[in-house]
Amino acid sequence: MSANYRDITIALGAVCQSAWLVQQTARHNQTPHYAFDPLLLSLFNKNPSNTLDTYGDVYALSAGFKTLDQLFKNQRSQALHEIMRYMVNILALERRLRKRSDLLNVISQRLDKAQAQADLYDYHHENVIANLAGIYTDTISTFPMRIQVQGNPSYLENRAVQHKVRAILFAGIRAAILWRQVGGRRWDFLLKRKQLSTSLKTLLTESVH
Repeated sequence: MSANYRDITIALGAVCQSAWLVQQTARHNQTPHYAFDPLLLSLFNKNPSNTLDTYGDVYALSAGFKTLDQLFKNQRSQALHEIMRYMVNILALERRLRKRSDLLNVISQRLDKAQAQADLYDYHHENVIANLAGIYTDTISTFPMRIQVQGNPSYLENRAVQHKVRAILFAGIRAAILWRQVGGRRWDFLLKRKQLSTSLKTLLTESVH
């Protein structure tokens, strides 16, 4: 069976958007809703009709696609290097989580409770975001390997910012699971660059129309 590079690129774009948004939140205390909302909603979307439906539409991942395009073009900057580090770490944590059915069960059960909370308030409510951050802390953060987030100390000391960062990382892990499910592999950046770049070009074109 040939790989569906469009689906792989969509999921990788979501991982990239998560990494980019962690950076924006930690360094600038900026968490734009156009990028944050689709990631939040993906945590509750258990039965999407297809890969893109996990996030809504192609526009929902425009920030991730644009950043991924910069990475594919080998544009080098400290900011992009940091985003790449976050992505690599997110994918590494997904590999560890995949082997822990106990934690996956806990995550599923607690997401059901968070869904009820989101229905009562809304997905953006600070209590819902704090709940999602708590799920991440109690499960994924228990691994010896942790993602070291860099940013402005005055922002990172803020509890609301901490909750947003953890919720975004949680959504990044969700995207990494999806990436694996649709056929993504750890060496794609090196071995499948041409195929992914072709799919990304199409998605970028779609996202601006």
